[in-house]
Amino acid sequence: MRPAVERRIRKEGLSGRVFLPGYVPQPWAWMKKADMFVSVSLFEGMPNTVMEAMACGCPLVVSDIPQHREILDDDTAMFVSPEDPADIASGIDRLLGNPEEARRKALRAKERASEWSIPAMAERYERVYLEILGAAK
Repeated sequence: MRPAVERRIRKEGLSGRVFLPGYVPQPWAWMKKADMFVSVSLFEGMPNTVMEAMACGCPLVVSDIPQHREILDDDTAMFVSPEDPADIASGIDRLLGNPEEARRKALRAKERASEWSIPAMAERYERVYLEILGAAK
């Protein structure tokens, strides 16, 4: 569908504002520069790309599904109905129109993502192992 999407981008006057880089092996630099990250899937397992965007400090517009609600809340993301294009557009417009709100949500999401850093997770695993060893005595 790439040619159709490229035509639509040109038709809407978005050339130079919308990029279709294709496969990017390390997308974090893009995420750090992006005005926002939009994920409007109908279902997820563990939404890794959302977690990566959180860690990059990128404002989030996400579908209001249980998997996103498990790691985010209204203080960290803009939730939209994944089956309602007008709601998705409204969520995007709201964050683009209110950079302070977008920045505030992104900072809170980044703080939450820091809870999953390698040192933080190693500490949690260590605590669990020590509890297990203590219980085994």
